[in-house]
Order: sequence, then structure tokens, then C-alpha cells
Amino acid sequence: MDGGYFQVRSRSSGLVLDVEHSSGDDHARILQWPDNGGENQHWEFVPVDVPPPDLPFPVLGGGMRFYKLRSRASGKVLDVPGRSADPGALLQQYSDNGGNNQLWQLISVGGV
Repeated sequence: MDGGYFQVRSRSSGLVLDVEHSSGDDHARILQWPDNGGENQHWEFVPVDVPPPDLPFPVLGGGMRFYKLRSRASGKVLDVPGRSADPGALLQQYSDNGGNNQLWQLISVGGV
């Protein structure tokens, strides 16, 4: 998109990440939705360098590059509510609070 924004499209459904009802509220749900050209479907990838996590296995590289995904429409970021690690947790937008639950990593998928 223009201005350094992107749409995030599902490979399986062809739908894009969408802030429900173009809401500007904290806790607004993030859905997959058909591309309608709305700014609530535009995302800015804001790079954030963080130290490697304290894990019981080796991690490649010194620091790791993560991103905050900021909504063009609301200025809020993609957020995992309550720092949930549960599969199937619903995503929301929330004010940027610097939490790890607002950091996302781009991982290359073979052949894509």
C-alpha cells in the first residue's frame, strides 16, 4: 500500500487482517475479511530489536528482529490479549504498551 503500509493476507483464505468495524477502541477484534480497500486493513510494520529470549535451546543470531503491526486507521497495534499462549486465542488491537504480546516476527516459509 502507499506510505509504507501493507495488507496481511492469508495464504489459505485470501482474506486480509481487518480491524472490526474500523474501530479506534482498545480491545477491538482483529478479523480476517475480504479486501475492501479500507485503512482498517492497512498495517505498518514497525521494527523492534529485542535480545534473544531465554529459552532452553539455542536461538540463531544475537538480537532478534520483531515488529509491531500498527493499524493505519487507529494507530493501535496488533495484540494478544492477556499475553495468552493458548492456541485459538483471539487477537485484538490495543494501545502500544511495549509488551511482548505486541511483538511479531516474520519467518520465511520455504519456497514462498
